Amino acid sequence: VAGGDGFLCSNEAVVDFGIGAAVKADRVVVTWPSGASQEFTNLPTNQRYLIVEGSSDAFERNSVPGK
Repeated sequence: VAGGDGFLCSNEAVVDFGIGAAVKADRVVVTWPSGASQEFTNLPTNQRYLIVEGSSDAFERNSVPGK
């Protein structure tokens, strides 16, 4: 995901991906533009998460509509 769609602004970047019939993501690795990587484990599926560079938590936002 590349952010920024105007001078000094950016919309919330949302990435959706499917993992089949799994009920959790065993491991999610995020590599940031800074080059830093973060790993999150055991994330329940059918949820939206806010992931912030440098924070060790994946913050649960709300469930995916229609699920």
